[in-house]
Amino acid sequence: IVIIGESTSSWHMGLYNYNRETNPFLSKMKDELFVFNNVIAPDVMTIKSLEKVLTLSNYKNPKAENNFSVIQLANAAGFETFWISNQQPVGFTESTPTIIATAAKHKQFLATDSYAYTIYDEALIPEVKNALKAKGKRKLIFVHLIGTHRTYKKRYPKAFSYFEGTNERTKYKTEYSKQKVNEYDNAVRYND
Repeated sequence: IVIIGESTSSWHMGLYNYNRETNPFLSKMKDELFVFNNVIAPDVMTIKSLEKVLTLSNYKNPKAENNFSVIQLANAAGFETFWISNQQPVGFTESTPTIIATAAKHKQFLATDSYAYTIYDEALIPEVKNALKAKGKRKLIFVHLIGTHRTYKKRYPKAFSYFEGTNERTKYKTEYSKQKVNEYDNAVRYND
């Protein structure tokens, strides 16, 4: 299972020594995880990053001549491939991640209207369970979260409003910045 944790910064993850407990579950599993401390996204935008992360392209060679996606390679190797997303498929020819996703043998997009609507990432769990139960000895399951995409307060139920007040590590102390940091940290914790 490959989880694409949209817009989540390690700067706000307790797993990476952030001062708030935004990853209590991952932190408990730290000994079971491969935690990479020196990885950065190859681009500032998800669309461009995923083009490089999920294909043979990379930062130094963004337009590989014989380019294939990880999904295409897994299909060729006999895997059952799944793309389960809480992201809107902008269009089958308009978004690079959508184009990459369409190579999966099984694909499901929960958010079909707009990022403004709230479909919490937990809605993906039954779909992941179905993929795990599906036929096939070798499976590659991609789970594309809405994660901590902007409008952070729409990324978690009110019951997950955990953080409040001022985080001492926050540089700006305006009411607006305090609110946004708390909403972002709540979204990170919810994803955990």
